[in-house]
Amino acid sequence: MNEKRWTEIKIQNLIFQSGNRPHSMLMMPCTNVFGWEADLVLVTRALITHEFEIKVDRQDFLSDKKKDKFKHVERWMRGENEYTEDWHGIRLITKTLQPANYFWYVCPNGLINIEDVPDWAGIYSINDGERLKVEKQPK
Repeated sequence: MNEKRWTEIKIQNLIFQSGNRPHSMLMMPCTNVFGWEADLVLVTRALITHEFEIKVDRQDFLSDKKKDKFKHVERWMRGENEYTEDWHGIRLITKTLQPANYFWYVCPNGLINIEDVPDWAGIYSINDGERLKVEKQPK
């Protein structure tokens, strides 16, 4: 990994620069589209959505597994249309919203191990030349 100190904003800018292709229609940083905050969302002209989760340190990545949004994506992948949760003794039935078509982790090279990433997620790493490289394709 190079000596450049990566931040979420620097990585967003790198994605903006690399994603500025004719098939990209819209890019939104720090947005709430799927029922949770996404670091960056890209929508293609074919209306395919890509969610980018930016990681600049390993501990942040490891703590992500506890977030509700990842449980939500797992439910969607299992085909669960709704789920039950308890809120202060009240039983709620909640719809499972469709997540992005593709989910990507984006991080400096070597920060995330491929085997630590769920099957449904992909990884873009940033190499020493400050270019994005696909390490793993999402399902």
